[in-house]
Amino acid sequence: MDTEHCTTVMLRFFSILLCLVMWIGLAKVAFGQPFECVVVRGVDGDTIKILCPARDPNVETVRLIGVDTPEKGEGKYKQASSELVELAGNYVTIERFGKDRYGRTLGLVESQKGCLNVEMRKRYPSTKYDGLLTKKQRNALKGKGWK
Repeated sequence: MDTEHCTTVMLRFFSILLCLVMWIGLAKVAFGQPFECVVVRGVDGDTIKILCPARDPNVETVRLIGVDTPEKGEGKYKQASSELVELAGNYVTIERFGKDRYGRTLGLVESQKGCLNVEMRKRYPSTKYDGLLTKKQRNALKGKGWK
């Protein structure tokens, strides 16, 4: 095989490989598969900032559905914030349920330690938002999974 032919074969191979990788990425977007997202930082005990490069190049603020923890200036605020960051770790996946009035993504958030919504509700019980939850969301918060 001469060098020119070898180069042509390699270019074709890498072109096909690139197309395949792009197609898989687009298929995930089209079919709503959860993406692994990087945890950028915690905001408080029920909100985190994440980056999902496969979905969006911008940092996204995510509010945990069904969770109500102390706000800044209230007792246990710092404790709740640090607990959420510790539970989240470095990577999470999210099932999104639209936006709240502040533009934050509402979501069920899963890390290697489990569903953050469920864990934070166990630590900070509240029924403040229960009337706003769908059946799917209530089941997820009861530990029955997202489906």
